[in-house]
Amino acid sequence: MASSTSTPLSTALPLDNINKDGDTSGYITNDDDVISVDLPLEISDTDGDTSNIDITVNLKDGQDPSFGDNTDIAEINETDDIQTAKGSIEFDEGSDQVDEIVFDPNQPSLTGITSNGEATHIDTAALANDPSTLTLLDVDNNPVMSVTIDADGNYTVTQYQPIDQDDSNITNIALNVTGTDDDGDTANGTINIVINDGDNAADVSDEVTIGEGDLDNPDNSEGSAHPSYPVSGSSSMTIESPSDDLVNTSLTIDETVKEALKAELNSEVTTNGGDKVTFEVSTDPTTGIITITGVDSNDNQVLDITMTPTMGANGDVVVTTNVNQYQPLDNNDGTGDSNGYIANNGDVISVDIPMEISDTDGDTSNIYITVNLEDGQDPSFGDNTDIAEINETDDIQTANGSIEFDQGSDYVDQIVFDPNQPSHWHHQ
Repeated sequence: MASSTSTPLSTALPLDNINKDGDTSGYITNDDDVISVDLPLEISDTDGDTSNIDITVNLKDGQDPSFGDNTDIAEINETDDIQTAKGSIEFDEGSDQVDEIVFDPNQPSLTGITSNGEATHIDTAALANDPSTLTLLDVDNNPVMSVTIDADGNYTVTQYQPIDQDDSNITNIALNVTGTDDDGDTANGTINIVINDGDNAADVSDEVTIGEGDLDNPDNSEGSAHPSYPVSGSSSMTIESPSDDLVNTSLTIDETVKEALKAELNSEVTTNGGDKVTFEVSTDPTTGIITITGVDSNDNQVLDITMTPTMGANGDVVVTTNVNQYQPLDNNDGTGDSNGYIANNGDVISVDIPMEISDTDGDTSNIYITVNLEDGQDPSFGDNTDIAEINETDDIQTANGSIEFDQGSDYVDQIVFDPNQPSHWHHQ
């Protein structure tokens, strides 16, 4: 009489197919993602004779984990503050529960990333200790950016310092991640981060005004309006960095502007009643210091203007302008010349100096400096202290006299007689 048997099978939870190296010993084997259970059984007939029954149950590993689309990309708009953004990547854990998603040690998209012009590197020790968090460090091992991902594919980006962008003003970072399920099956994926360059530094302006010295009767007391030559003035202003650090050594005057400014200075600024002043405009690329110097025909100093940039707090730059005038300047055209970089209006010679400064990823901002050189004290007559007196005779008579005369801030050109002389003499 024939008989049959059936073996119902159900699994309540995933099984770990961990040992994949071909274990074929014993009743339980694990080879090539299959757990096999051998069940040796016996059955007897009515008079006690037995027969063997071998049942093998094969438990095949199911679908491996897999990544889908990075549907929610973390995007940051840079500022001076710490920024945080979240993203997520689709992750199908397949037949087994996810053990972890971690960052790969090799991240090609981080090669060449700089912060404030300095190189960056991965904190490899921290990544080895916790591979679900990747931290980018600067040259001083301070954090620039960190990214943390969980087992569901959700990730958080925190940016602590600016990252330098190219001309596109966008940095796209693709980080390689690996997902592993409980029995060791893996999947590779990529999460994306977009970092948009922050605002450029605002354009700024500053002004320095000095009055000419006094040649004859200087007053060098504090606050005097008529000191002796040289006369000096200075001012400082701060260019604030909204995101990327500014570079103080990048302060410059455009070459076309420099040549035009120099040409105007050489043609429009004179001393001592028309003597030519020769100007040079130079920039020191190692310090960013810009210097304008003018000398007379004997190479004596007439005027110098110096703009000195220094690094301030938070990536700001402070530009200090110092002006020194050593000789009088001719304020000949006081009628309102306002064309070009040199203007002469109302006894004031104004020199406009347009400059540029860059941040660490090459974005530029404009700086406008105006130096006002005010005409000093006008010439003036004092008392006729020594009056010429003649006692008439039949001979030619000569007498000398003098009148006090203060030439003020400029050298005297000449003293002449007016054509109109109401006090003309009468013969008796």
